[in-house]
Amino acid sequence: MNTPNKRLLFLIGFPFSPIYSILMKLRDLFYRIGLFRSEKFEVPVVSIGNLTMGGTGKTPLVIYLAQYCQARNFKPAVISRGYRGKSRSSCNIVSDGKDILLDSELSGDEPSLIARLTSDIVVATGRKRRIPSRRVIEDYGCNLLFLDDGFQHLAVQRDFDLVLFDVITFAGNSRVFPGGDLRESVFSLSRADAFGITGIDSSTEKRAGQLQALLEERHPDIPVYKIYRELSDFKKWQVNQDSTINSTPVTSDNLPSPLLCFCGIANPDRFKTSLEHSGLSVEAFITFPDHYSYQIEDIQQLEEYRLSSGCQGLITTEKDLVKLDPGLFSTAPLYTASLKLVPEAALLSHLDAVLSQ
Repeated sequence: MNTPNKRLLFLIGFPFSPIYSILMKLRDLFYRIGLFRSEKFEVPVVSIGNLTMGGTGKTPLVIYLAQYCQARNFKPAVISRGYRGKSRSSCNIVSDGKDILLDSELSGDEPSLIARLTSDIVVATGRKRRIPSRRVIEDYGCNLLFLDDGFQHLAVQRDFDLVLFDVITFAGNSRVFPGGDLRESVFSLSRADAFGITGIDSSTEKRAGQLQALLEERHPDIPVYKIYRELSDFKKWQVNQDSTINSTPVTSDNLPSPLLCFCGIANPDRFKTSLEHSGLSVEAFITFPDHYSYQIEDIQQLEEYRLSSGCQGLITTEKDLVKLDPGLFSTAPLYTASLKLVPEAALLSHLDAVLSQ
C-alpha cells in the first residue's frame, strides 16, 4: 500500500481504532483465563513476531535462528500462516527438509522463501497453526518449532516470544488499526519475553540506541537486543540450453552498471538504499505492492523500461524471486541480493538458555 492510500485509510479508520483495540484486549484476556484454547506442545516453541503491520525482518531472522539451532543438533520446523497462499488445506507441508513440495502461489511467498534458503528444515503452513505444528512433530520428528509472524497467534503457547521493531518505522503512528500501524495495543507488549530492533546499520546505530533506551525505560523487565542488517550473496540467474534455470554467485564488483532495481516488499526504499551502500549504481527503481504476484505483463514492462533507461541488468530480492520465472528475463541479466539479519550475541545466549531448560 502506497503512503497516500495508507494515510487515507488511517484517517477514515481512526474512529474505529478504540473498538478494535478493545476487541484485541478481550481476545488476549480470554486466552489468558482459558476461555479460548491455547495448546502447549512437548517441544520448545519460539515465536518471532511484531506489533506493527509491514516488514520488520521476521522471515530473515527466522531463517538465521532456525539454522543456528540446527547447528546445535535441533531438528527445527518453521510454521507459518501462509499469508496470501492459495492453499486452503488445514496443513500444508511446503518443504519436508529435502524437497520443496509447494510453490509460492499455494504456500505464500515467505514460506516458499524459507524452503528455498534452508535444508533439512521442515516448513509448514496452516491458518490454525496448532495443526501443522502437531503434524511436523509426529510425522517428521521435529523437536523445535519456530512460529513465523506468531506474536498475535495465541492459540499456540510459546517458550520464547521475541517481538521485533524496525529501526526506522518503529511503532508507526502509534495508533491501532484501522487508524494506524499497530496490530494491537502496546498493552500486549507485556507478554513478550524479549524485544529486537532490526535493520540496523552504520547509519542507524544512533537511532537504535535511542529506541533501545526507550523500550528499556517502558519495559524494564524485558531485554532489548540489536539485530544488524547485511546485504550479501549476490546471484546471477540464467537459463541453460536444456531450459533449466540455475544461479551463479557473483560479487558486487562483477554486477553490471547501471541496474534497474524492482521489488514488491514492505520496505522497498530500504532495499534500494542497501544496494547503493554496497556501491551499486541503481539507475531506475520500480516498486510493486508487498506480496505482489507478478504477471507476464509486468515482466514485459520491466524489460521495456530497462531498455529505455539504458540499464544493463535487473536486480530484485530473493523474496520476489520466488514469484518469478527467471527464464522470462532471458534477454537481460537478472540478479538477486540476499538480505541477512545478524543478531547480537546476547540474543543468541538468551535463546540458548531458554532451549536448555
